[in-house]
Amino acid sequence: MADNNGVRRRVFSVLMDDEPGALARVAGVLTGRGYNIDGLTVARIPRLNSEDQRLARMTIVVLASDTMAVQVAAQMQRMVNTHTVEDLTDNPHRVEAEITLIKLVTSSDAKQRAAIQMAESGFRAKAILVEAEFVIFDHRGFKDSARAFAKAMSRYGEIEVACSGPVAIA
Repeated sequence: MADNNGVRRRVFSVLMDDEPGALARVAGVLTGRGYNIDGLTVARIPRLNSEDQRLARMTIVVLASDTMAVQVAAQMQRMVNTHTVEDLTDNPHRVEAEITLIKLVTSSDAKQRAAIQMAESGFRAKAILVEAEFVIFDHRGFKDSARAFAKAMSRYGEIEVACSGPVAIA
């Protein structure tokens, strides 16, 4: 959804050499030109054989107009050691997800635990650590779903949330 100036959420996938300082250079190029980074995730791509070059994929989310999006892509493409820059925003085959960890401090009341398990399955989350005083959930999917899951869990106790940021591929 765009605002009055045509500014909307843009998702870029950048494939570049995996080397020290790459993340700092990308962040510097974008922030130095006044673009607000809404999300940034980077990870090394596993090498399939020993001859493969060490590459990293960055998923970058910025708020930008059409004109700004073209500029962002061009600036990132000109960076040294960048292989490809792809604007995935309008790609109908884009798949995007985030990992959200939610720690819920809760009682060991059996009735409450049953309600929590019902909510967990309804959001396709998974309890990955269950202790007497707390439960840590793993939720994978869209940010809106994670937000709704966190809100649902907050009814059962104090929560703490950590998000990975988006990853996307088409």
